Amino acid sequence: MGEATAYQLPLSWDALLLYDTSRRIQRVLTPLDGFTLMVLYFLVHVKQPPVLPNLQRIAPVRPVSEEQVMLEGRNVYFFDDVETLRQEWSSINYETVGEL
Repeated sequence: MGEATAYQLPLSWDALLLYDTSRRIQRVLTPLDGFTLMVLYFLVHVKQPPVLPNLQRIAPVRPVSEEQVMLEGRNVYFFDDVETLRQEWSSINYETVGEL
């Protein structure tokens, strides 16, 4: 995986907004939400090797339309085939929670 850029975090945020919008959820962010996003960012982009996969960088296994991928001109695609993910991706990071 390449080096993390400042633009990757807003893409994850857009994916969250797309999920909420598609389910008509109105969300108010709390400090705990911000902390959770920071921890996820660390486990995906900062820690090497990654503890969690970057779901936006895994290529789709089935065709997806532009409507499913684009929201307000931004690419909000993320890999959502959980069964395939379990078979194809595993972390090679064996650090304990304390070490992380």
